Amino acid sequence: MVIAEQEWFYGFIQINEEKNIVFPSLYSRIYGSKQMGQNKGKVTMYDLGIFDGTHDAGAVLLENGRPIFASNEERYTGQKGAGGWPQFTIEDALNHLPHNAKCRVAFAGRVNPNPILRLWRKQQQRWKLDDGKYFSHKKGIATRLNSWIQHDSPFPYLRSDHWLTQSYVPLLRRKLSQQLQTRHHLNIETVSIEDHHKCHAAAGHFTSGWDQSLIIVADGVGDGIALSIWKAHQSQLTLLRTIPYPHSLGLLFASITGYLGYRPFRHEGKLVGLSARGDASKIPLKFPTTAPPLNGQLEIMLGQPLKVWLRQLDGQAPEDVAAWLQQGLTRSIDPLVRWWIAETGLKKIVLVGGIFANVELNRTLLKTGGKQYYIFPHMGDGGLAMGAAMLSVHRFQPWRSRPLTTLALGPDLKSTGLETMARRYGMEPVQITHSPEAELAERLAQGQLVARAVGRMEYGPRALGQRSILAPAINRSIHTELNTKLNRSETMPFAPILLIEDLDRWVIGAHFAQHALPWMTVNVKAKPELVRLCPGIVHVDDTLRPQVVSAKNNPGLYQLLHHYRQKTGFPALINTSFNMHEHPIVRTAEDAMNAAQQAKIDCLQLEQFVFEK
Repeated sequence: MVIAEQEWFYGFIQINEEKNIVFPSLYSRIYGSKQMGQNKGKVTMYDLGIFDGTHDAGAVLLENGRPIFASNEERYTGQKGAGGWPQFTIEDALNHLPHNAKCRVAFAGRVNPNPILRLWRKQQQRWKLDDGKYFSHKKGIATRLNSWIQHDSPFPYLRSDHWLTQSYVPLLRRKLSQQLQTRHHLNIETVSIEDHHKCHAAAGHFTSGWDQSLIIVADGVGDGIALSIWKAHQSQLTLLRTIPYPHSLGLLFASITGYLGYRPFRHEGKLVGLSARGDASKIPLKFPTTAPPLNGQLEIMLGQPLKVWLRQLDGQAPEDVAAWLQQGLTRSIDPLVRWWIAETGLKKIVLVGGIFANVELNRTLLKTGGKQYYIFPHMGDGGLAMGAAMLSVHRFQPWRSRPLTTLALGPDLKSTGLETMARRYGMEPVQITHSPEAELAERLAQGQLVARAVGRMEYGPRALGQRSILAPAINRSIHTELNTKLNRSETMPFAPILLIEDLDRWVIGAHFAQHALPWMTVNVKAKPELVRLCPGIVHVDDTLRPQVVSAKNNPGLYQLLHHYRQKTGFPALINTSFNMHEHPIVRTAEDAMNAAQQAKIDCLQLEQFVFEK
């Protein structure tokens, strides 16, 4: 079916889907009776989700609604947070598509990503929010113009259901279809462009495994919205409330990140770590928000007015400003979540959007009255492609939520020629007597620093054992050693791995976080005995951000930690991402070799091989 012939039909569906009116049966009767009707279940359907914004671009491929590939462009280009057209990610995704198979395609965001930049890709490549364009201490016309475009022009206020947006969506869809055909020669069945916040909500709901939940989406801005509340019931997502731009806690946090000299949209996590070292009470300023549950607002406009207002913080200790910011964010989000839990009566809570990368905020929210919490592991805009693909499935065929059991959805390591490659990097293979995991456990017990790159790369911002650096946690001095080797900041604590059967023994409050703990998305409080035994994994406030591993979901990493515990009696290891500072997590075996050499890693596992310096 020719794309142009579908314009009227898809425009009709997209206009009406904001009112939760979708007509899959009409589509199946007109175009898809063979696939959606009498042969239902026999024909394999593929859905490709794409996020092509100025940062964290990526793609996801679903087979009959199940993720079979997911990755982000930064892992291929080596540029942290790479945006633009995710050329290499899409190509890798299409390697998992049978020859000449038809594919439905869904793009995330109708206003964000910027439609003009989507048509002007060269300029989009130059527009990097984390390089000073969003928040700059410089003065001059260029800085003020950038600030006006991003904060005061009509564009950030524009929503996906606005008449102007609806008028350009058919043209934008046609242009994106042409870009797909030109760059990838894909056999396209349909193309849709999905609402930014609805993509976030879909990514959270359809990977939670829950039939019914309350979904909180909070980020900087997406299609004119800063925060949205959704109710999920089976395959339906119902929008309950939105807080529009400019009342964005995410952009406020990004602005103060820039004010303190860090990179907005990149280093917010550093402020979370720094906040534990500060005292919010030392900051005399009132936090600039009103936070009633339904209509929280910023009292200071973003952009130039906020820059002027922030000068009142000049001279304050950065750690105190970070603590004040963290406290203000928590006091704004916490009552909102509590109110909606009480209003809806829902006890299963899904959190998604860039704000919920804040693991300390997530720890506080565990106490809001919900019984179970799930935080979508790729919560920021890098995870939008997953939501777009899920909406593509559910546009034409209702599909129940399925629990996410693994994030090993990226490219394989491609392990041919490893021994030859290792010798080029000055590494020799080790004779293994038992298993690679047992060998690494033995070396960790001796105090060595080891790295692990096996199987398919993880999707999302966390390294969960497939691309990880592991270290003993028995001394606090490991912080200095690791930070020096990896060129990282002292403000960031290192996260541990713990065995699932040991969880209640070592941490407090794990019950509510059980659906978040496999993915390193929430802080918990360490019990005193864990602080004593493994000080290297505990932050200055005795919190930690654990990854809990089980024999079922992560057998290799489980066996490694099990061997280590048997040898030493210590229950945890440091697990940090396998990359140098400001570089993406390694993807290929050569990436791993190069990073291991730079960081002076003692021992490296690549698939079934182990190498040493």
